[in-house]
Amino acid sequence: KTNKSAILTDAICTLDKLRTEAKKLKEKKSKLQDEIKSLKAEKNKLRQEKLQLKENKERIEQQIQTMAVAPLGLLPRQTAICHAIPTKVMAFPGYGGFPMWQWISPAALDTS
Repeated sequence: KTNKSAILTDAICTLDKLRTEAKKLKEKKSKLQDEIKSLKAEKNKLRQEKLQLKENKERIEQQIQTMAVAPLGLLPRQTAICHAIPTKVMAFPGYGGFPMWQWISPAALDTS
């Protein structure tokens, strides 16, 4: 009789251990499924944000392209100013032919 009772006791202990382990695994599975759901939701949010950012980028690029293309009639004619005074060399043609030497200090103007 002791052998039968010992075997039954061991079997009951093993079944209890397996049941608790199965319960823990089911809980872990449900936690992982919840985490998967939250990660999918976050992924969808990030996709939507990415699409919005792409749309904003394209819109801004179009605005920049429209701003960068200026009509030819509004551009200043700097080349005519540069060729109008052929005897003097202009360091910066964009500034025009206005003399700036009168505001330079005498020490900076002295080139000797």
